[in-house]
Amino acid sequence: MKLPLEDLIRTRDHGVSAEYVREMRSAGFTVSHDELVRARDHGVTAEFLRRMRDFGYDTLSLDEYIRVRDHGVTPDYVQSMRELGYTNLTANELVRMRDHG
Repeated sequence: MKLPLEDLIRTRDHGVSAEYVREMRSAGFTVSHDELVRARDHGVTAEFLRRMRDFGYDTLSLDEYIRVRDHGVTPDYVQSMRELGYTNLTANELVRMRDHG
């Protein structure tokens, strides 16, 4: 896909590289230019997606992944909750638990 120069500059300014695009695609996300910029801005990486999917969070939308990431839910946090016996939490429950300490 050919993007206008302004979009290419914006993409680069936000840290979206060709490697990031490849990694996101390999993780199963073929999303728009704006969605890639937004995901990158919010710290959603292919590694984050893979690890969250390994914990069973494989049906979330990109918006949901962004939301959990914004609230500080990381794969390490999910692991720590599982170690405490909380094994079947929804993404919303994880966000609520993280928000309330």
